Amino acid sequence: MDRAFSDLRQAAGLTVKEAAEELGVSTSTAYRYESGESQPRVSELRALQFLADVPKSRKPSRRKAEWFTFID
Repeated sequence: MDRAFSDLRQAAGLTVKEAAEELGVSTSTAYRYESGESQPRVSELRALQFLADVPKSRKPSRRKAEWFTFID
């Protein structure tokens, strides 16, 4: 899972800061996920997967991941 956050973030077309905002975590937490220092929750990876699968034209603008719910 070390690269999962980075791979999904890039597939979603987000910067680390944007991914942090979407997931409702701090930028430093997102950087720890990115470096593999910490592991994201499964729900956070699912949220990034969802964002990667949604065409950019259909993504809600500047809303956190609360607009959908995943259960670990």
